This record gives sequence, C-alpha cells and structure tokens, in this order.
Amino acid sequence: MLVNTVPGISFLRYPQKAMIVTALLTALLAGLGYDALRRPETWADRRRCRLLIGILALLAGIGLAATLVAFFGADTVGARLFLPPAQAGAPPDALLRPIVVSLALAAAASVALLLAALPTAAGRLAPSRLAALAGFAVVADLVTAHQGVNPTAPRDLVDFRSPVLATLRPSLNVRVLTYDYNAVPGAAERHLGRRVANLVEVQPRGWSYRASVALGLQSYLPAPMGARYGLFGSFDLDPRGLHAAPLDGLVHLFWTLDDRPSERLRLLQLAGVSHVVALHADGFESLAEIARHPSLFAEPIRVFQVPDPAPRTFAVSGVRSAAAGPAALLDPAFDFRTELLLPGDEIRDRQRRLPGGGGARRAAPDREVVLATGPHLRARDRVPLVGVGRRLGRLHVRAPRRRARAAGASRAGSASPSLTIRSIDRPSRCTPIVALLPASASRRASRRS
Repeated sequence: MLVNTVPGISFLRYPQKAMIVTALLTALLAGLGYDALRRPETWADRRRCRLLIGILALLAGIGLAATLVAFFGADTVGARLFLPPAQAGAPPDALLRPIVVSLALAAAASVALLLAALPTAAGRLAPSRLAALAGFAVVADLVTAHQGVNPTAPRDLVDFRSPVLATLRPSLNVRVLTYDYNAVPGAAERHLGRRVANLVEVQPRGWSYRASVALGLQSYLPAPMGARYGLFGSFDLDPRGLHAAPLDGLVHLFWTLDDRPSERLRLLQLAGVSHVVALHADGFESLAEIARHPSLFAEPIRVFQVPDPAPRTFAVSGVRSAAAGPAALLDPAFDFRTELLLPGDEIRDRQRRLPGGGGARRAAPDREVVLATGPHLRARDRVPLVGVGRRLGRLHVRAPRRRARAAGASRAGSASPSLTIRSIDRPSRCTPIVALLPASASRRASRRS
C-alpha cells in the first residue's frame, strides 16, 4: 500500500534497492572511523583504546573460528545450519566452501589491524599509519569482493547445446512447453520428490555447483532459454507484468490445470503446442514420449509430442461470446478448430465450408507472414483478424497487386494496424497476408521478444 500511496517509496519496492541506502550509510561510517583512527587524541583515551582493541580481538576471533568451521566442518556444521539438500537447493559443502576464501581474508585483515593497534596504543606506531593500514584493508576487501559480483563459468557453458535440440528442430511449426516447476505450488515435491526442481545430482569435474546448476538449466531449456535457438515457447509466466490482461489470464488458467490433464491437453492443442519438455511423466499419459535425454538432475529430460495441435494460423467461421473469460476455452461445446471467442455478445454459427485456410510462412516481432490458400478466399471478402482477446479489424481482400487496409477499430478503441495483401503466382488461390504493426506496438513487441 505504501508503494502505491507514498511518493518515493516505490524506489525501494525491491529488497536489492534498499541495499543502496545501506551501502551509503556504511561508507559514511567507514569514513568517520578512518578520521577517528587518524586523530592522536583518540589513542590518548585509555578506555577508548581498550574498547577498540577488544572489538578488534573479538572480530579476529570470530573470523578465524568461522573460517575453520567452514573449511573443516562444512558437512557436519552445514547440515545443522541449512535445510536438507532437497529443500536448500544444494548440499551443505557447496553452500559453505565458496565463502571460505572471503572468511579467511576478513579474519586476516582483523588480525593485522589488531597487531597494528597494540603498538599504536602503546605509542610506538603513529595513528596515521594504522589508519592507512585500515584503509588498505577496506580497499583490498572491496577489490576481492567485486571479483565475484558477476559470476563466471567455464566457456563450455556458452558453447553447450541442449540435447533437446537433437529432437526439436526450430521451425514455425514447433512450439514447446517446458514444464515450470515453480509455476505450480508443490509441483517439484509432488512430481520429483524434492522441493527444489533444479537440484543438480551430477557435478562436472572442475565446475562449481553454481555453474553446474546453470548447465543443468541450459540442458533443460526452461522459458525463455529456448528462444536463444529459435524455439517458440508457450504459456510462459510474466514476472515483469508486460502481458496483456487476457493473455495473463490464459497463462494463469493453464498452470492451474496440473491435476486436470484432459483440460490441460485441450489448451496445449488450442495454443498449437507441438511438444512438451519435462522431468516427470505422470500427468502426460495422453502424450507420446518421443525422446529421453540424460541430464545433470536425478531424472532424465523427457520430450513428449502433443497429439493433433492446432496450426499456427488457421481460418474459422463461427464466433462465440467470451463473456466467461479464459475459462470459456475449456467449455466442451466450444470447438476451437472452427470457432472463435470474442468479447461481447456476438454469436455466429460455424459453417461447414470455411472462407479460407492458411499457414505461417515467416514470423517477426512486428509482422507475421501468412499464406492464405483455398478457392474460398475471393476478392472483396471481409476476413476478421483477431489477436489475444481483441479484434484487430477486417481484411478487405481485393484484386491482385492492390493494397487493402483494416477497417474498424479494436474493442479498446485503439486504431487498427495497417495490413497489406500481396499476390503471388496464382492470386486466385494463394494470397500472402503481411500484418504490419504500428511503430509503437512494434517497439513493445521487440522488447517483449
């Protein structure tokens, strides 16, 4: 509520942004401490000297103890500090050992400052030299910490190609759903027997656990990793909140059907999903498993084929009201292969003969090239164009080698995109349709892609 009502609070809506204020205050305190160490009057007060030396001794002791525990007791102590590996996402030694070097450097800096503070308190070392040593320790700690700000991994991680690509060849007819175990609460525990799905079972030699997890995900290709190779995804979650409301509702509806396989299959077919990639098989009995690839997880990567998915583009003749929202897609009376759902109360019975067919030829963020075929597509036909949850307009099919524009406006009141019809070899039977989005919509589509 504060984010929406108090100006400026939205700047701290993410916890990481709160660290900016923390880092600034820490830097100010470090500067005040540096100035205090340089002043001789600081060391003239014996009580203050004893307090400072006591704090340094305590920090040095804690640093040395933490270093020894993390190095020698990673398995025993880590098992008590952390959750079980199935819940923590990594074994205890993989969580503790990466911080051994940082702990050792912090302990060494504390010991060095303690050894320098003792002669300074006795008057044998100038306070300015102690302050210089403290400044050097702080700068060295920052340099060391920034070495791991951007995690690195072996080059093989970038060159690696998922074994799934040996089964799925990117094309306009291939649309993949990679099962997201984070989209369904408890899905990893129910299907895999652990709370964290990407728990690596096999760690390549010479690879850190973190890099091994990245390699395992690279082989599994969760959304949107498949786009790197030209694979079209489906029902991807939208953590950035960029989806239109109808699309967002459809995505959330799909992930609520985990315990209703038949209705989930219907949405897969409706969306033109040709394959499903998952680590488990239960719930996908109606799909044919066509490949199984080894992975770094305890389970192999399974590739399933969806039976009879809808093509990427196709013609329909009937219209139904979508007043019930995305749930109307699950109505058995709705035939998604011959009918269309539109907002409002418009209803039109489907015909036996469709006004035309079509197939996608090329797809880009700002346009879709469709080859409309069939003798039913005639000059002066009015073909409705529909996007997700809204009507884009109507195509006026005119004579060959002439242009047409979309008539009408969307339900939201925005202007319809311009559309061009171009004829090729036999215009009476083949007409490629190129849909051109406005410049603003093109930029939004490019960012989303």
